[in-house]
Amino acid sequence: MKILQRDQESGRPELSPSFSELDSNFCSLGQNIEYYESLMRLPETLRLNYLIALQDAAYDPAIEKKFSDGDRNPGWNTSLLRFGEAVNNLTAGRQLLRGSALPTDRLSFEFEWRRDGFTSPMPFEFDDSQELPGRCHVLIGYNGVGKTTLLADLALAASRGRAQSNSEQRDSTISGSDTTFGAVVAISYSAFDTFRTPESIRGIRNTVDSDAASNVAFGYVYCGLRRQTTVANDAFELKSIDEVQSEFVGALNEIGRLDTRIHLISAFEALAREPSFGQAGVDLTQLGSGMGRADAIIAFNQLSTGHKIVLNIVTQLATHLRTRSLVLIDEPETHLHPPLVAALLRSIQVLLAASNSFAIIATHSPVVVQEMPSQCVHILERDESGVTLRQPEIETFAENIGAITRHVFSLDSSATDYQGILRALSSEHTTEEINEMFENGLSVQGRALVANYRELL
Repeated sequence: MKILQRDQESGRPELSPSFSELDSNFCSLGQNIEYYESLMRLPETLRLNYLIALQDAAYDPAIEKKFSDGDRNPGWNTSLLRFGEAVNNLTAGRQLLRGSALPTDRLSFEFEWRRDGFTSPMPFEFDDSQELPGRCHVLIGYNGVGKTTLLADLALAASRGRAQSNSEQRDSTISGSDTTFGAVVAISYSAFDTFRTPESIRGIRNTVDSDAASNVAFGYVYCGLRRQTTVANDAFELKSIDEVQSEFVGALNEIGRLDTRIHLISAFEALAREPSFGQAGVDLTQLGSGMGRADAIIAFNQLSTGHKIVLNIVTQLATHLRTRSLVLIDEPETHLHPPLVAALLRSIQVLLAASNSFAIIATHSPVVVQEMPSQCVHILERDESGVTLRQPEIETFAENIGAITRHVFSLDSSATDYQGILRALSSEHTTEEINEMFENGLSVQGRALVANYRELL
C-alpha cells in the first residue's frame, strides 16, 4: 500500500512514525489485489474504519478525484499508479469493496502494436464461459514475423499504468474494457528473447547476490534465462543452472506460505500424468505438498533440462499469478518432447482457471495448436502494409497433427526433404523395392506418395 501527500512531487510523505488516521492532505491505494481481498475478509465495521482512516482512493471516488489532478498532484500517476497492477487495483479493488464479484471468465482488449513505422491493431477476446477451453490464445507465424517482439512489447504496455501507456504515442498501447491486470507474467526460455527484465524496468543493476536479483518488479514477473548486468547499455547474460534452481526453490518456499499452494498441487497432479516424471523418480505430489529445501534441490537435480524448465514455469506461475493476470509465454515447446508440452499446457490451464487469469502463447508447435479451438488461434502475417492477425481456416482443436502442419503452418510438399527423396527413389525403384529399404516398411502416406510419383513417370 502506498501513501501520497497532497502536492507531493517526490520523496516520502511527511508522516509521523505512528498515527491513528490520515487527514485529508493524504490518500492511499493498495498496490496488489490481495490487499483488497484480505480487507474483504475482515468484519465490515473494522474494514470501513480502516479504509476511512487511511483515506483509501479505491474506497472513496471523491478522494481519487481530489488527488488525480495531474498538474497539482503529479505523484498520483508517477507513484500511486506507476504500474499497471496499481491501476488494476483502483478499479478491481473498488469493485470488491462494493461487493461486486470480479469477472472470472472473460477478458478483452485491443493491442495497438507500434513497430517499424506501422501501427497494427490486434484484438484479443478471451471467453472461458463455455465448456471449451478459452483462457489461452495461441500466436503462430513464420520465423522473423515478430511473435517474440510482439509479446515483449505487449508485456511492457500491459505492465505500465494506463496514463503512462497512453502518454507516449510512439509506444505500443492497450485499450478497451480490460486494460489492467493483477500481474503481467512473461515466460521465455530462449536465449534470444526480447522481454524487458524487471531489473531493467526498475533501472538498477542486477547481481546474483543482491535483492535486485529478484525476477519481480511491481506486478511484472519475468521467468526466463536472461538477466541484466548493465543498465546503461542493456547488457545481458544467461543465468546459470544454479540460478534457475535457486529461483525454483525460492518460489517453492514462497508458495508454501500462501493459501494458493493448493493450486500448485493441482498443477503438479496434472503434470504427473505425463509418465516421464515418474521414470525420473520424482514424486510431484510430495514436491508440491511442502518438501524441504534440501530435498527439493535433490529432486530438481535428478531431472532433465526440460523437466527443470517445466517445474520452474509451473512453480513461478503458481507463486506470482494474481487475480486476472495476463501471462505471455514464448515458445514453451523449447527443450520439451511433445507429451511434456501437452502436460505443461494442462498445468497452465489449471493455474489460469484457479486465478481467473488468461494467457497468450507464441509457438511453432502443432501440439500446442492442437490443444486450442480455432477461435483462440491467431496466425501472424507481415506484408508491406504492416502486420495482421487472422484465424485458421480449419478447426484446430483435436485435429490431426499433419493437417495442422499443412493448413495452419502452411507446410506444403515442396518444403519437406522426404518428399524429394521419395520422388527420386520412385524414378529408379518399384514401390516394393522402396518398401524393403525401411526396417518397418514404408508408411501409408509414403506408399501413397510413391504411387503418385510413379504414375507421373
